[in-house]
Amino acid sequence: MTDKQKELIGQMNTSLIDMAFGDIIRAANGGAKMGAFILCSCYIDYLAGFRFGRRTTRKDYKEFIKLYLTGYDPETVYHDLRCGIVHNYSEGGSYTFMHELPDLHFYKPGGFGKICLNLENFISDLETATQKYFNELENSEELLSLASQRLDEIGILRVSDHL
Repeated sequence: MTDKQKELIGQMNTSLIDMAFGDIIRAANGGAKMGAFILCSCYIDYLAGFRFGRRTTRKDYKEFIKLYLTGYDPETVYHDLRCGIVHNYSEGGSYTFMHELPDLHFYKPGGFGKICLNLENFISDLETATQKYFNELENSEELLSLASQRLDEIGILRVSDHL
């Protein structure tokens, strides 16, 4: 791996893991449970952009879920979680959001019609997806090139405490 590729991965670690994923953890621990769910959905979009090297489309978002969040239905996550919660602060009808109930994650009570989505499980699954993506990234010239394209397009988000 070249020094430039190592620098790219370092920048992505700072932005994706330290900042974006860290904000999910801080929101969840700080009592902003719905905020954490929203950030999780945004995070999937953020990762997908790097994975596919461009501004994401619905296809990219769903494909990222297929590749890295197996067990989740890409259509449902995209339409009911991403579109509903991010754009309308609502849910499209498929999920019941909960926290601190890990045994109910993915449970669908009979007659209830909704899938239980437990925040801590969702966060853990995103962490696993991130690790899988970074493992692939470090071993693939193609993925490194796509990530570099995305980085060139959007840069790295930072918050500064001085000018």
